[in-house]
Amino acid sequence: MLCDWLSLKLPVRSLWTDVQKAVAQRLSNTICIDPAGEIVWSKWPPERLRSDTHQVTVSLTEHYFYISGSPARLGQSNNVFGSADIQGCALEMIRHVRQQLDVWLPELEHWECTRIDITSNLYLDSHARVLEALEILQSVQGGHYRVSSRGSTAYFNRSSDLQAAKAYAKGPHLRYQIKKGQAMATADEVDASMNLLRLELTLGSRWIRRWREQQVGALGATKHRNSVVARIKQDRTRSIWELTEEELKRTADAYWSRIIGQATEDKTMTDDELHSKLQRLAKTPRQGSAAFGTWLQIQGAGVERVKASMSVSTWQRHKKLLFDAGLTWADLSQRKVVALRARAITARPVSTWAELQSTRNAA
Repeated sequence: MLCDWLSLKLPVRSLWTDVQKAVAQRLSNTICIDPAGEIVWSKWPPERLRSDTHQVTVSLTEHYFYISGSPARLGQSNNVFGSADIQGCALEMIRHVRQQLDVWLPELEHWECTRIDITSNLYLDSHARVLEALEILQSVQGGHYRVSSRGSTAYFNRSSDLQAAKAYAKGPHLRYQIKKGQAMATADEVDASMNLLRLELTLGSRWIRRWREQQVGALGATKHRNSVVARIKQDRTRSIWELTEEELKRTADAYWSRIIGQATEDKTMTDDELHSKLQRLAKTPRQGSAAFGTWLQIQGAGVERVKASMSVSTWQRHKKLLFDAGLTWADLSQRKVVALRARAITARPVSTWAELQSTRNAA
């Protein structure tokens, strides 16, 4: 797992006056700085940047100074693998901009975070399996997931400022980056990356805002609202920069497990196995059988039609049992326990080039 994108912002008032002037002189528009310190391009007015632009971008407005980009590209020839330490990644981005602009910038505690991209790489048996998995993912519909596709890439809730995600084949994307001069890799590394299914989860500004509110609520600060006690407790809450790699991993796993299941699952359940599991999970065997009956209906009529045929409470109860038993939206959309987890994802998550080569050699 790695952090493949960070967006930071700093209130302009946190900059010394002479630094504000120096930055303003350099940034009369938005500029993009590559890892070597060269200005790649500049734009005015500032625009939203695409997530496949793998340099660090800085811009200045009346109220904020912004830094955004892929920390995985700093000090590395490509972003296939990298660090999931968001504090370390943010510090590296600030250090890079500080050095290239030759200005003083405040320490991390003064910066806000507005976006975090958590990325995982899953090793599949072949590139054909990667494409097969993507084909299944593009057909997933249900719940809060809104799926769209472009080429072989599957997007989930693409425009959401809460959580958005995409899945794609990393190998062809790495080749594209190399062709555009955005990355470098050996022929063997490119060949190995052809077996990687890339899963990217974006935690947007609304997710980060909710996370902060949860930290404040955990201390009971919400009971005091704008009182002095509330402000003291808010000062004691965890900073977003204290999010650990394990917490980020749990967040990503929780999101993707609803779509494709656990990556370590190595077999597909039969209907009899599913029925038995539902009876064990439910409060009574009868409730488990009822949930299994809903699954059989989905296989015949499809998830949306079955959902519309029952009350909201019944649907939610049965859906929860089915998910607790190990089914996913991919299963419900395909009307069968799909082979995504068993055939396409006999999944081995990989986090380094050495781990990728070792997994590849053992396959």
